[in-house]
Parts: sequence; structure tokens; C-alpha cells
Amino acid sequence: MTNRANKQNRAGRPRGGGGQAKVLSTDELGRVEKCLAGTRTAIRDRALLLLQYATGMRAGELGALDVGDVLHLGAIRREFRLGTDDTKYCRARTIYLESPKAINTLLAYLRSRNPELTFTGAEPLFVGPRRNREGSFRLSPNTVVQVFAKLYERAGVVGASSHSGRRRFMTELARCGVHPRIIQQRAGHSSLATTQRYIEVTPDQERQAVRAIRL
Repeated sequence: MTNRANKQNRAGRPRGGGGQAKVLSTDELGRVEKCLAGTRTAIRDRALLLLQYATGMRAGELGALDVGDVLHLGAIRREFRLGTDDTKYCRARTIYLESPKAINTLLAYLRSRNPELTFTGAEPLFVGPRRNREGSFRLSPNTVVQVFAKLYERAGVVGASSHSGRRRFMTELARCGVHPRIIQQRAGHSSLATTQRYIEVTPDQERQAVRAIRL
């Protein structure tokens, strides 16, 4: 395999398992967060990580966000709309953000950029130190993918990719008994079959399901 192919494989979905990204355990996610300590972009990357895990957004959707999408009058929005240009297959949807941890981390990241939070709203939410091909400091979708890949590599989590947060988001909703159609809407999938492929089912969940049978 060429170096280019290797790079693309690390950035995208891992080899094997039908291309499915690993669903991180709580301990593994904590390990990823710990590995952020002391890095130059720690506060940004932690906000990026937790926002995906709290909402199930795609890498491209995260990169397309503007400050005004998530910040209003100095507070983080609990609900915001993704436009058709921001979403895969051009299907707009509403994002609900209810995780206090993700909200506080996102606000801390914005304060690190502007302590007074005096943004116009049009600024890119996630930015890097260098301009992209469009002349903006916005993280491109591919850069967001690479950020996730590096985080997981640094933490020693094998098989994880930029899809891992989406898979865990959907898996956790399913574990909590959320109706599959709601999970489909939250993921922005056109097909329920696609959503079901993302959800990881553990042996313990299967065992619990069988215990529900009464003879």
C-alpha cells in the first residue's frame, strides 16, 4: 500500500470490520481527553471532540459551523440549524446540544479566542493557524478528519476515526431505548438501514433483551 493510501486510511474509516469505526468506551474517551493536555490546540480539539460526541455531527458539518451557529448573546445555543450546504446529501436538520460538559467546553474555547465573546457571528467556529485553500482559517473537512485521527493515534485507540463519535452517539441513544426513527433523524440519515449499521450492539444488551422474555 502506498504512503498516500495509508494516509487516507488513517484519516477515514479503519480497515476491516466492513469499514466501521470503533465505538469508544467511556474509559477510552477519557484517555483521549487526557492526551490533549499540554498540546497547542488542546482547548479547540476538546471542543471539537465533545461536540461530535454530544450531537453526532459529521466531520464536514463540524467544519462548516460558524460562531453564530452556536453562540447567541454570549451563551451557547441549545438548538441550531444546519443548512443544506453544510450537510451530507443536502438534507438540512436541527442539532440539539444538551450536554453541559460539551457546552462548557465550547464556551471556554470561544473565550480563549475572544474573552469578551464579541464575535460578529460570521467567523468560522473551528480554526487553524494557517489559511486553507479558500484563504480562510476555517478547518476544512479533511483537516477535521485528520484532527480526529491524530487524537486517537496519540491516545493509542486502534480502529477509531472521525466516525467514532457519530457511532457512539447513535449507540448510546439506542442503549437508552430511544426509538430508531429518532436516532435516524438525529444522525441525518435518509435510510433507517444506514442508521442501524452505525449502532453497535453488545453481548450484554442482547442478554438483557432475552431476559425480557416471560414464559
